[in-house]
Amino acid sequence: MLPGYKLLVNKILRDFRDQFPILKQEVNGVPLIYLDNAATSQKPAAVILAESEYYQSDNANIHRAPHELGERATAAYEKVRESVREFINAESIDEIIFTKGTTDSVNLVANSLSQFFIKPDSEILLTELEHHSNIVPWQIVAKRVGASVLAAKVTSFGEIDLADFEQKLNAKTAVVSFAHVSNALGTVHPVEKLVSLVRKKVPGALIFIDGAQWISHAKTDVRALDADFYAFSAHKVYGPTGVGILYGKKELLLKMPPVNGGGDMIERVSFAGTTFAKPPYRFEAGTPNIAGVIGLGAALEFLKKTPWKELEDSESEISKTVVEELAKIKRVTIVGNPKRRMCAVSFTVDAMAPMDVAVKLNQYGVAVRAGHHCCMPLMEALGLPGTVRASWSGYTTREEILGFSAALKKIVMEEETKPQELGELTFGKSFAASAKQALAELREVFLSSAESRAELLLEFGAAHPRRLEILRKLAPEVQGCMSEVRMVTRSTADGKIQIASDSNTEIVRGLLTIVERVFSGQSKEEIKELGPESLFAALDLPGFVSMQRRTGLESVLREISKSINK
Repeated sequence: MLPGYKLLVNKILRDFRDQFPILKQEVNGVPLIYLDNAATSQKPAAVILAESEYYQSDNANIHRAPHELGERATAAYEKVRESVREFINAESIDEIIFTKGTTDSVNLVANSLSQFFIKPDSEILLTELEHHSNIVPWQIVAKRVGASVLAAKVTSFGEIDLADFEQKLNAKTAVVSFAHVSNALGTVHPVEKLVSLVRKKVPGALIFIDGAQWISHAKTDVRALDADFYAFSAHKVYGPTGVGILYGKKELLLKMPPVNGGGDMIERVSFAGTTFAKPPYRFEAGTPNIAGVIGLGAALEFLKKTPWKELEDSESEISKTVVEELAKIKRVTIVGNPKRRMCAVSFTVDAMAPMDVAVKLNQYGVAVRAGHHCCMPLMEALGLPGTVRASWSGYTTREEILGFSAALKKIVMEEETKPQELGELTFGKSFAASAKQALAELREVFLSSAESRAELLLEFGAAHPRRLEILRKLAPEVQGCMSEVRMVTRSTADGKIQIASDSNTEIVRGLLTIVERVFSGQSKEEIKELGPESLFAALDLPGFVSMQRRTGLESVLREISKSINK
C-alpha cells in the first residue's frame, strides 16, 4: 500500500469514528474500548439527531392523517422503506416489512407459515449455531402443528457440517433457517452453497436467513442470495433499538396471512368479516416505532456515504490482530477456527469463568460479553458452559485491540497468583447479632461504596474461602445455576445454621459471600424472619444479576430454606 493512500485510509476511518459521540467517553478512568458490537452497534450523531428532530418537529401518527404533521411523518417513514429496498437490493418496497427486530421477524414468518404451509409431518431444518431467536419460534410453531425441528451439526472448526446439513434435507423439509454469520463465534456461513443445496434437493422448501450479524459489515443483495426471507435489526447497523426489517419475496407475502390484527393492516372491517391490506401493510398492525424507523433511515443514509471497501479492509485487519493477540496469551483458547470470521471471536480462559473475565475487563474500560450468547445448543455441542466474546466494528482501532489484549494479559497473570484451595472444610461465621443487622450493614456497604456492584462482588469473591474441591466430595451441584455451585449446611447444638459454599465463578462467589454473611451462624428463627427470598432485593441486586443467574441463586436460597425447615 502506498504511504499516501494509507494516510488517506486512516483519515477516512478516523472521520468515520468521529461520528460516534459515545466512543469519546471514559469508563473507570480510562478510554472506553467497546467490543460488544455483536450485541448492539453504537449510533452516529446523525441517527440521534434524526430521532430527536422527528419528536421536536414532526411527531404525529402516520397514514391517513389529513394534517401537515401527519403528512410529513408519513413521508419520512415511507421514504425509509425505499432506502431499505435500495440498501439490500430488493425488487419492490412491497417486500420490505418493518418489525421490532430480527426476533420479531422470525416469529412473524414462523407463525404465518404455520397457518398454511407447515404441516403436521413437516420438518424445519436449523443448525446448532443458531441464536435462540432462530430456534424457539420454530419450536413453538412445530409443537403447535405437530411438525419437527432438526439441527445440522457444528464442526470442531465452528462451521456448519455441510454433509450433515445435506443429509438432513429431505422431502419433509418445509423450512430451512440459518444465520448469515454466527453471533457467538463470528463464523461466516457459506449461504450461497446452503441455498443451492436446498434448491437442488428440496425445491419446495422455504429459506429464511438471519442477517443480523452480517448487515453492517458487508453489502447485502437479497436477490443474488435468492433466500425467500431475510431479516436484520436496525440496532446492529448503527440504527436504533426496537426496529427490524423483514424482507420477503412478494409472491410469498401475498399468500401469507397476518399474525397480528389491528389498525393499519386492513382494507375493510365488519363483524361479518375482515379483508386484509396487501403486503407489507398487512404485517404492520398498530402504531409502529416511527421515530425508530426514521432513525434507521438516517443510519442507512449515513452508510450510503461510508467507504465500504476501507471499512471492510479495516475490519478484516482487526480480525487478524485479535486472533494473533489472543494466541499470544497463555491459558486463552479461541473457540472455533472457521475459514472466514466476521467481526467476532469467542474465547475461554483456563480456570476462569467467562463472566469473571468480562467483569474484570470492564475495570480496564473494555466492554465485552460473556455467557452462552443466546446459543445454549451451540455451547452444549462444543462442550462449553459459555465463552467470552469480543466483537468489533468499523470504528474499532488497532490501538483498542492492543489495549484489550494488554488488559486480558494482566487479568490472566493476576489470576495465577490467587491462593490455592484449602485442605479442610470451613463454615461461614456470624458477622452480626442477627440476620437483619448483617443485611443492614451490607446495605450500607453497597449504598455508600463508590465502587460498582461488579467490583464489590469481585472483591467479595476473591476473599471467599476456596472450598470447591472438598465440596465436590460432600455435596451435589446446586441445580438451576449457570455456574457450578455447591453448598452444605449444618445445625449446631444451639440451633444455629452454618453454611459452607463455593463456586467456580468469582462473581457468584461474591454473591455466596453475601448469603453466608447474612445467614451463616444465625438461628432458624432469625433466618425465617428475614426470609431468604428478600436478601438480594434488599441489596438492589435483581436488576444487576441476570435472570438466569437469579434463577440459580434462588436455588441456593431454596436449599437454605430446606435446611431451616427440617
